[in-house]
Amino acid sequence: EAMEVVPLKSGHPYYTDSQGGAWRLYPFVEHTICHQSADTPELFAASGRAFGRFQQLLRDYPAETLHETIPRFHDTEDRLAKLKAALAADKLGRAAECRPELDFVLAREADCSVALQALREGRLPLRVTHNDTKLNNVLMDEETGEGVCVVDLDTVMPGLSINDFGDSIRFGANHCAEDERDLSKVALDLHLFELYTQAFLEGAGGTLTEEEVAYLPWGAKLMTLECGMRFLTDHLEGDVYFHIDREGQNLDRCRTQCKLVSDMEAHWDELRRITEQLADVQEYISYLTRPITEESRLRKGTAGKYRTAKGHYYDCTSVIEALVSDEYHDVPYWTITSVEHNGRDYYLVGHKDIPMKGLRVHVRTQPWPWQ
Repeated sequence: EAMEVVPLKSGHPYYTDSQGGAWRLYPFVEHTICHQSADTPELFAASGRAFGRFQQLLRDYPAETLHETIPRFHDTEDRLAKLKAALAADKLGRAAECRPELDFVLAREADCSVALQALREGRLPLRVTHNDTKLNNVLMDEETGEGVCVVDLDTVMPGLSINDFGDSIRFGANHCAEDERDLSKVALDLHLFELYTQAFLEGAGGTLTEEEVAYLPWGAKLMTLECGMRFLTDHLEGDVYFHIDREGQNLDRCRTQCKLVSDMEAHWDELRRITEQLADVQEYISYLTRPITEESRLRKGTAGKYRTAKGHYYDCTSVIEALVSDEYHDVPYWTITSVEHNGRDYYLVGHKDIPMKGLRVHVRTQPWPWQ
């Protein structure tokens, strides 16, 4: 379901009280529950599907038309600049005690520009993003445990999909408290990372671009690093933003984030492998769910390319869905492969002995993702 604002009798979308506070009314979503923590991996995955679906549903919405509720909220370069300013001021004389954390962040200054530079260069698209993708912002079905409705939409604004993904990983793919003092307990749970990534891609349903999927591990690292910078900046400035219950709590929060970043870096190749493999699976599933618009046998055209009866043609690197036979299968089966040329004629990769002329193929409503 989608949150729907119930207007006042006057037609105004919200009520302003005597103290200037704004109040909005939404229909109550029955038979749902709000969880404060992911007690099971399945619950964490369900939130991933919900936030992935959020991306899928808003894929065509013009993100640039949205108001920026919190300017430069996930501008990691700006967060770094604010940290440097707090360090230079050092108004409470706290810089010396957090020198290791400062060095940790400053050693990763170049990382702070990775996603933003990709956005500037057009490699990552601007999306409608939630910007607070914690588990408790998804109403879950009481019986199935699946996400029903994404709530807390105050921070919906233009942003990067990888940031929504990454903040969920930062929040949910580890088992320690945010202010844990025993850093040996702080670690990225690779199983939870894989589970959430699979669910998020499933929910997104092929919406994300190839670059966005490739940058998902960066989203996790950058959101964690950024959060660490925010805690550290607040510690230097006197704990004016994040509420604390004890002295040094924001510094402890920063340390857990730094440790989590270190753990991500230690498993970086594995994070990329997991993401790539799951993306391949989701590509395949997404493609096969698309309706077939033509089933035809290939004929060779005048330019030497093979085409269907309706004119869909194949050349080098084209993805093709074809009915093939081989010695390993008792009956013909449908497979997805690509087309290449050997200097004399086109052939199916992995099935060089099968002639393309007369080959039975499927054409679907949309081509293979990213083709």
